[in-house]
Amino acid sequence: DLSNPTALSLEELLQTDDGFIALSNGVLDAYQKIPANEFYLTELRSDNMKAGSEVGDYPSFNAYIINPNNGDVASYYSNNMHTIKHANTIIDNRFLAPQDQQYTVGEAYFMRALCHFNLVRAYQNVPFIDKVLDVTKNEAADYPQLPEAEVYEKIINDFKTSIAYLDGTEQNRYRPSKGAAIC
Repeated sequence: DLSNPTALSLEELLQTDDGFIALSNGVLDAYQKIPANEFYLTELRSDNMKAGSEVGDYPSFNAYIINPNNGDVASYYSNNMHTIKHANTIIDNRFLAPQDQQYTVGEAYFMRALCHFNLVRAYQNVPFIDKVLDVTKNEAADYPQLPEAEVYEKIINDFKTSIAYLDGTEQNRYRPSKGAAIC
């Protein structure tokens, strides 16, 4: 087992001036992997697009024939969950965020809501993960799939919380904003 000698631990990040900014950037970085899979699962299956090739899984997606073991389906789910885990790290430690970095907490609530929104649209009944899960205790087993309406209610609450944290922050078109949360 090798470890990165230059990597900061969570404890070190929570004690540095820019630790919450680095954690927030990690959430946005984790999200970057999601749109490509989302294109396959949503747009390619719509009447907006069609598979221009008979290569790979594109024709199957286009014809609504999706094998649940398909790597794109699994990646979409796991990448959203990975982003949720990173967002929950900030949310779980939100009381430690310096005053000038409270917007990072709003971004975390926004991203957690967005990822759950992605998942409920794609899979309907999904677990709503609202904390960092301890993999050594098998905590994920305690998160049953919730009815779609209940997940949407929790998503709306997360967006409302993000609005409160993002209210009055400087606009940055590359980061979550109050306006995006309202939409």
